[in-house]
Amino acid sequence: MTKNSKDRDAAWEALKWLGGEGGQARAAEAGRLCAAPELARRLWLPLARTHVLNAEAFVRVLEPGGGSTINVVGELTERVLDRAAGLGAALGDVAAGQATAKETLERLQPRIQRALDAYWEEQGRR
Repeated sequence: MTKNSKDRDAAWEALKWLGGEGGQARAAEAGRLCAAPELARRLWLPLARTHVLNAEAFVRVLEPGGGSTINVVGELTERVLDRAAGLGAALGDVAAGQATAKETLERLQPRIQRALDAYWEEQGRR
């Protein structure tokens, strides 16, 4: 739901269903990890255990203190940050062991900040 949604009440109802047990059950059936730990454990885990050796680890990171975060949220998507700041290449360097996360973040953060500043400057012109 965004500020441009034409029917916010319907959008909110759809979001509630998607985040609730019905929508999360459909996500689990499609192989997607549920967003809430309790639903992931109850709906996704039994299905995933047949295909994933350590499926429990995916659920544990969702739980409080599990260490997971949503990587990119908002209007500046990963694709935008990849074009503007080289996000994909930087993450690839970490995955390939060519750089540490600390080194990569120190190099990447100023470029991401410039992309954010440019985005908000453009919003101010509208």
